[in-house]
Parts: sequence; structure tokens; C-alpha cells
Amino acid sequence: MPPPDWLRPTDLSLSKAQQTASYQSTLGHKPSLSYRTLVQRKGVAMRCFARFWGIALACCALPSLALAQSPAPAPLFDADGYRSGQYRAPVDRTPEPARKLPLAKALRMVAGHNALFIDVAMPENGLRDAKGEWQLALPHSSIKGAVWLPAAGKAPPDSEAWARLQAIVAARPQAPVVLFCHQDCWMGWNAARRLAREGRTHVFWLEEGVEGWSAAGGPTAMLHPR
Repeated sequence: MPPPDWLRPTDLSLSKAQQTASYQSTLGHKPSLSYRTLVQRKGVAMRCFARFWGIALACCALPSLALAQSPAPAPLFDADGYRSGQYRAPVDRTPEPARKLPLAKALRMVAGHNALFIDVAMPENGLRDAKGEWQLALPHSSIKGAVWLPAAGKAPPDSEAWARLQAIVAARPQAPVVLFCHQDCWMGWNAARRLAREGRTHVFWLEEGVEGWSAAGGPTAMLHPR
């Protein structure tokens, strides 16, 4: 019994297109696309597939490349140990050689009389004009009797503000000096540490800031920058 047509050896003298048509006829199919067309379409499909995965891998690599090329974040402290960025953050250390002043003890003091209270907070949306004077968009509430010297607690401090602070404390050499800003604010910490390291004694830092003072019932007033 002769073998079926589909088991017979392929006539090698036939072209690829003829072999494909013969095979399809054996299976009961009508000849459709030529062998060359099938190969061409397969090649196009493979190139599209490779291009798709190439784009996908490149997209996955972009975030890593961006992270590798992004600049390193600026340090939070300068070489002398003063906080130089992101001032509004929890403070986790004391401003040695200055000392932290307990809020209860601060409330027993009278700012401007038996102690110097100096607010070094930056104004909310405030700007300096051509004369160097602060123009405020919002009023600034602080401890009653305190002196407000914006930017004196930055690192480095504003030179004009720091000179004014030095002049104020020099006029009261025996009075304790209390530096503060807001709660969770490093500017008061900076100013207290800097002043104490310059040799001034009886320098204190009020950690709770004006918010803690006000919440404890301490008197407040609207201040204008000096």
C-alpha cells in the first residue's frame, strides 16, 4: 500500500512557493500566501517585537539613569555645625554651649525687663525693599516685649541682623538672653549657639517657640522687624 501523499518525500526540485502550495493542497487548503511573503511578514513581526522590547527596556532604565545623574541633596549642616537648610524641622539636640530654657521658667521672666527675648523667625511672605526694610504681607505675633530680628538665625546669619543682635545684647551685659523662633525651628537654636560661642554668658534657647509660649498662656503682641 503506497504511503499517503503527506508522507511522501518532498520533491527538492520544487521551489519554496511550490512546496508550500503542494503541502497546503495535501492538507486540503487552498494556496494562500507565498513562502516569500510569509518570510517577509515574519521578519517584520520580529523586528517590531524587538523594537517594542527595546523601547520598554529603555523606559525602565530611564528612572535609574535619572537618579544616577541627579545632584546630591544639599547638606543640612554647615562645617561649623549650624543648621543651614530646612529650618522648619524637629530639633534633636541642645545648642551647646547655650542651654535650653524650660518653658515654665521662661514664663516667669518679663521680656524686655529682667531678660532679653529675641525672636529670629523669618516673616511669612515678607520681603525687603530697596532700603533694606522688611515689608510684611502678614502681621507677626510674638512674645510681648521681645525684639524681632529676622534672618539672624540663618546659617550664615544675615550680617546686618546679626550686628543688631550683638548691639542689643551688648547694651545689657548682665541680662539673660533668650533666643527663639517657632516650634520645630532651627533658627533660634542657631542664634543661641552662635551667641554663646562668641563668649556671651547666660544664653538660652526656648525650644517651644512662640507657639508653645502662647499655648501656655504667655502674653503675645504684634511685632515689627528691627
